[in-house]
Amino acid sequence: MRTLQPRWFWIFAVFTCAALLARGEGALLLEYNFSDDPTPSKMDAEYIDPDLAATDITEYGDPDASGTSPELANFAGYSLNIKRNALDTHPMNSSDYLTFTVRTADTNRLIDPDHAELRFNQFSDDFSFVIYVDAGEGFREAATLGGASNSSLRDTIRDLDLDAVPASTSLVFRIECAHAAPGSALNTTLQFAHVKLYGELRNAGQRDSARRFPRLTRLADASDRLALRWPGVQGSVYRVESTTHLVGGTWGPEATNLVGAGGFCAVTNTAEGNRRFYRVRKTAAHAPAYAYHDIRDYGAVLNDGLDDSDAVQAAIDAAAASRWNGTVYFPPGVTTITRPLEMRIFVSLLGAGTPGEAGGSVLRAAPSAELTSMLWGRDPAVRFLSIEHLTFDGAGLEIPWIIDFEDAINLRIANVRIENVRGGGIRQLRSDGDPCWVNFYENIEIEIRDHSGTGFIHGDSDSHLADLRISGADVGILEIDGGANLYRNCVVSNCMTGMVLADGADWRHANSVCDSIFRDNVDYGLAVTNAAPAHIVINGNVFRDNGERDIFLQDASCLAIRGNEFQSALPRDAIFMEPGTVDSVALTGNRFARSSQSLEGAKSVRTENVFGLTGSEFEGIERLEIGPPPIVPGDVPCDINVKDAPYLAAGNKSDDDTAALQAALDTAPDGSIVYIPPGRYMITEPLEIRSSITLLGEYAATYIVADAPMDCIIRGAPESGFLEDVLISSLTLSGNNTNVAAAVRLDGLRRSTLDRVDVRYLPGHGIVVPEGCDGNLIRSCNIHSADTQLVVEGAGTTIASVYAGGGMYYDELEGSFCGVRLTGDARFTRIYTSHIDHTRRPGNIAALHFTHPTAFDQSAIIRNSYFDLHDRGLFFDYDEPATANILFKGNIFRAVNDYNYLNGNADGVYLYGSVFLDNHSDAYIRHESGELDYIEVIGNVFREPRSYSLPGSHSIDAANTTQE
Repeated sequence: MRTLQPRWFWIFAVFTCAALLARGEGALLLEYNFSDDPTPSKMDAEYIDPDLAATDITEYGDPDASGTSPELANFAGYSLNIKRNALDTHPMNSSDYLTFTVRTADTNRLIDPDHAELRFNQFSDDFSFVIYVDAGEGFREAATLGGASNSSLRDTIRDLDLDAVPASTSLVFRIECAHAAPGSALNTTLQFAHVKLYGELRNAGQRDSARRFPRLTRLADASDRLALRWPGVQGSVYRVESTTHLVGGTWGPEATNLVGAGGFCAVTNTAEGNRRFYRVRKTAAHAPAYAYHDIRDYGAVLNDGLDDSDAVQAAIDAAAASRWNGTVYFPPGVTTITRPLEMRIFVSLLGAGTPGEAGGSVLRAAPSAELTSMLWGRDPAVRFLSIEHLTFDGAGLEIPWIIDFEDAINLRIANVRIENVRGGGIRQLRSDGDPCWVNFYENIEIEIRDHSGTGFIHGDSDSHLADLRISGADVGILEIDGGANLYRNCVVSNCMTGMVLADGADWRHANSVCDSIFRDNVDYGLAVTNAAPAHIVINGNVFRDNGERDIFLQDASCLAIRGNEFQSALPRDAIFMEPGTVDSVALTGNRFARSSQSLEGAKSVRTENVFGLTGSEFEGIERLEIGPPPIVPGDVPCDINVKDAPYLAAGNKSDDDTAALQAALDTAPDGSIVYIPPGRYMITEPLEIRSSITLLGEYAATYIVADAPMDCIIRGAPESGFLEDVLISSLTLSGNNTNVAAAVRLDGLRRSTLDRVDVRYLPGHGIVVPEGCDGNLIRSCNIHSADTQLVVEGAGTTIASVYAGGGMYYDELEGSFCGVRLTGDARFTRIYTSHIDHTRRPGNIAALHFTHPTAFDQSAIIRNSYFDLHDRGLFFDYDEPATANILFKGNIFRAVNDYNYLNGNADGVYLYGSVFLDNHSDAYIRHESGELDYIEVIGNVFREPRSYSLPGSHSIDAANTTQE
């Protein structure tokens, strides 16, 4: 239900009864579609809400010059044509129009229309039409469109507001067609491609059983007092007003400043015996509301222990049916579930929580034979959505999985807690060979009772998994059938086995586990089994107090194990390697409590390991706390909603919203939050940020689309100097396959954050950090552009949990020219746990390009990242010999056509503990120019035979191995 615009909630009451009219954006009720292949009848409704009945479209007069309704029923074509030469010369005499009727099957239900959506294939100049609607009181004009110049309407979709139409059991629509010069022999045309009606259904004269709206209730203590319940819309402010005369009366305030997420207010009638009418007005005096589908508006009652499954599912379905989808909101409290909630594509779930903390609003299971999971989704329902700030309470029940998904794409589960369950936590697997990738799992707590199930079974690819805390399970994390997944900062404890990486199909896992803790597990901290060749990186982890072994290896090869601490006081090796099934292990730079560690496999190697350490001699792990906690709409109130007055952005995929969005940005003071609700916002010029604000959308539901060539979609534009603490979050930016040079330019921004931004259909660069723009963070973004994904010229940039996949959403699927380019003053760049993918466009450069530095000591760190499908992996392209001082640690390099490492003039490059596989050249590393030195290649695993030589007397080539 739309809650964004200042809107009136009406309540009519005469002390003994109360009735309510409420408005909302609504779901699709009815569709006539003329754009598909011809069918036996083109006038039938293609879709009708199950609670409605609708007539065929009927034609009066002869607007298409080919007969009346029989011709309309059987015409072959892709649009409904209205021709100028057939129009009556007196169009308002009701002789040329189309009509249809929609009515409720139950006379106690009302149709409350919100808007009509019309798509046009043709809209010649001087055409116009008027929509008249009869809601039981005769035809009244509801909407108009067209005029002298209609070139902008051709091939567009337009929304026509029907707010003025009252709710009724039956609505008769008449579309009256007109032309400035009708009847001419010149055959110009208006072509309808589809007609859709959006709105809501509710009960007449009483509260709808599926939605809870404001209402009046008699108080028991006095006959002349009423209690009024106002809406449960987050962040909104309401005022109660009354009048004695509904028509022409003056509305006066009864109560003001009803702030919060819904409640009750006592209203006293001072004019005893008079009829008095009440209404609730949402004011703009305080923070505008977020565009949520609140589960209470669909019948959920919190904290009563009764089943809310139907109400929550109704909210999810309503969000799916609304034009731009959006978010289903769970207010603080307990919602009771007895059957799986079925997910819908583009529909997110959000509870009330605290940024950076797992958990929030509670979904509690209740005993039911249907409860095989609490959330359930299959392809494509689990694409492009998020689940955040929720606590799933299994109530001690046996539930196979709390969250049961398959084939997710661009899924985000974050700040979620699962507790008190006997069974499994999260299941996300691939069901077939179709894509199932680029998902984000962050800050999740899972507690399983009595080792009764798996905490998290994971089988997709190219995903980011950070800050998972899992305890009490049989297996904490089971990674199966997946690949190219990056784990960071996880804690797995008190399980039978902390983590298992396994596959029965000889899958090349190519996964990485870093900076994590595996402790107090009964058997093993981490196991790799039946996964040869594994191609796994295990880097920078701590293993402590595990019962049998810290690591168990069986039928596994090609592992780079580096920089870990094995603190368990075991009477046997910390790492078990089954003889005859384990090989090609590079064991380097680790620290052990035991005095020794055996090594299996003729090709396995070791160096720089330290043994016999005690507790005080261990250093712990390098935990990476990357930036401030992410926020989502609802964590804090917004200050500006771009759809509210005076901005009135349309977000309808047709109107130019540049001026409205820019006006909102220009009026936002430092520290404020500018909220862009779900929609498609077309812009023709770049949006400029001129103050230290938060620009916040709803991720996949909020699109900003370039509708003209431009140098970028969003950029910083301070009046002077630099802005700090700017946050751009949860937006999808589309280049629309137009000539757009970049999605985002961080001009004039320092120590600012770009978080959860999705870039698509963009022929230029993804994100550009200009020189002088220092200390910025780019986190959890999904970037698909055709040129360079990230251009970094400013110092101190951190890139964390980013997927940069060249051209996945661009119409030319050849990849991009470059993944990340570090140039100019790009010193101290940090790239953590990121995917750089698919730089194979003809004329490409590399996955990671170091070029033309102004300060030659770039001092960059690249760790726990994945580089896949490139012609070149790393390319140092310095103009003259210089010290690079760049560290690569715990990375995976896969499917490179030419060279993984092409060095020109760069000294001081350190390549540690990484895995290389599926290279299409027998030379992994190549040096082109310069007298180079201080090149270190230590503890790496190469799947194929390698050939390279390291120049310089100080270079080191040690403890590297191959599978073949």
